[in-house]
Amino acid sequence: NPTTVSNTTVNLFNGDVLQEIRIYINPTDYATFKQTNFLCEDQDLASLAGAIISDLPRVICHFPIQFHWIFNGKDIAGPDVDVTSHGKGSRSNVKPSFKIDFTRFESQNTFLGLRYLVLRAGTQDASMIHERVAMTFFRKMGLNAPREASTSLYINDQYAGVYTIVEYVDPVF
Repeated sequence: NPTTVSNTTVNLFNGDVLQEIRIYINPTDYATFKQTNFLCEDQDLASLAGAIISDLPRVICHFPIQFHWIFNGKDIAGPDVDVTSHGKGSRSNVKPSFKIDFTRFESQNTFLGLRYLVLRAGTQDASMIHERVAMTFFRKMGLNAPREASTSLYINDQYAGVYTIVEYVDPVF
């Protein structure tokens, strides 16, 4: 019976439904997030390359948020969540992409069994369909590929646009 289907990743990644996700972030944190959007990746790459980075000028790249998935009229809240910017050449201060980390504050936390999610803004694909079709094709061929679905994203109850929910490729994947 479809009305009794539980809240699962199958429902979250249902491509036949426009999902609704709401995130709540301190407005000052969100302004900082947008200002540091391009600095965080450079800072991390420099650190990986062996550069010694002082703690004093280090840019803040992780921000606490509240995560809510509205499913069948029910508000399904995630655990304490962390958000960072996501993407390389696709980064945008106008419509940023997000990596949601459910494990940042408690390593055992998950959301529907997922440790991470990506909310992709689609700045390099205006149709927001190319990658979704490709990943579906790969899965139909029997290859492992991340699941994706479209969502209306609201940030602090303000409509932010249509985004793509992407299953994050990690060891659990």
